[in-house]
Amino acid sequence: MAHPADRQAGSVPVAGGPFAPFPTAVVGCHVVWSGDGSTIAYATDTGITVSKVDGSGARAVPKLGPDGGETKRRAHDPMSLSADGRLVALFVLQGEDPDGDVSRSLVVNEIVETATGATVKLPVTGELQQAFFLRKGGLLVRTNDKDTMRLTLLSTDLKVLATAVEPPTLTAALLLGYVA
Repeated sequence: MAHPADRQAGSVPVAGGPFAPFPTAVVGCHVVWSGDGSTIAYATDTGITVSKVDGSGARAVPKLGPDGGETKRRAHDPMSLSADGRLVALFVLQGEDPDGDVSRSLVVNEIVETATGATVKLPVTGELQQAFFLRKGGLLVRTNDKDTMRLTLLSTDLKVLATAVEPPTLTAALLLGYVA
């Protein structure tokens, strides 16, 4: 069996076609794509890396992993990348929280600027549970506010467009995606 590092990353068209390897090596997992198709974000052994879709221009998202500071802020689970690749939705760990296993987390607790590592404040109430950037811009967030699950649709500039309370029967469910 080949060592995972010996495998080449790339893409395959959804409609079918041959595997197209990235011209520049991408070593990581949990790859997410920007809506405009220009950027990818992925987990590495040290944190979250962002690059062009061909793997070139790779750079670590600051303030995560080895750059996590005194709080030991780190992330290994990108869930969604903004349409322009400037923001990433992910699960951030701090302190002595265990890193978990190699599976992808389906929960999100922060939206982070990929260039600075800064946490983006959203105009929603409650604790962030999940977030999906929309292909053409905007963001759908799921929050838990005093045991009430709420979905909020945000515009490209992160202003509230609509909000809805989820039925209590869906409280334990996970949102797996969103299509406008």
